[in-house]
Amino acid sequence: MNTATAQDQPITLVVSRDGALVDARVMAAAPCRCAGHFRIESRSGGSNNSVNTSSFGAIDEAGRVLSHVRFGGSDDWTIRLTVSIDGREDYVITRSSGMGT
Repeated sequence: MNTATAQDQPITLVVSRDGALVDARVMAAAPCRCAGHFRIESRSGGSNNSVNTSSFGAIDEAGRVLSHVRFGGSDDWTIRLTVSIDGREDYVITRSSGMGT
C-alpha cells in the first residue's frame, strides 16, 4: 500500500469538534503549482445534508485555509472532501463521528 505525501495530496481536511458543532477546514498541506477544484459533502443526522464546491489556483504555502464549514446538531455526522487537480487522479478524504473525531 502506498502512503500519499503532501505533494501527492496538497489539499487536506482538518476536522475538530466545537461543542455540538463539527468544524471542518479544507487546507493546503503543501505548496503546489496546480489548479483544480474540490467538493465538500457534509451530513449530520438523517436529513441535514449540504454540498459546497470551490476552485483553487496555485498554492504558495502550506496551512492556508481554502474553505471553512461548520455544521452539527447530531452525534452522527460525516464529511467527505473530493479533490480534483488538473492532470491528476481525484482523491477523497472522509471523516465521520465513527472515527473518533
